[in-house]
Amino acid sequence: MVFAFVMLMCILVATLMPVGPKNDLLSPFPAYLHIDKVGHFLGFALLGGALHLTGRVRARFALAGVLLVGTLTEALQFLADGRAGRVRDVLIDTTGGALGIAVAVVLLGLRATGKKRAG
Repeated sequence: MVFAFVMLMCILVATLMPVGPKNDLLSPFPAYLHIDKVGHFLGFALLGGALHLTGRVRARFALAGVLLVGTLTEALQFLADGRAGRVRDVLIDTTGGALGIAVAVVLLGLRATGKKRAG
């Protein structure tokens, strides 16, 4: 659960950062790589996977959490200097979260299968 919290904090910092510092961080990368969108996808994949891997959060609730965080961060961007929320980013966030959760489901299934064989 600690990793999920750390990912949430990283996502909040990255998505609410004013445009100037964000552009400075992304400047080494060519624009056509869309590193910011890749960051959205991977960050939310890690968040979704971490939420489900704790064993305390069912996949559907982890996905609902990812959707909620994605929606809230995009809405909060209207308060950040030079930022604006986008529905497209919520879709990217949710898709990344869904992939992370799917990977977690597979990993937990493999672990359960391994325990059955060993036991």
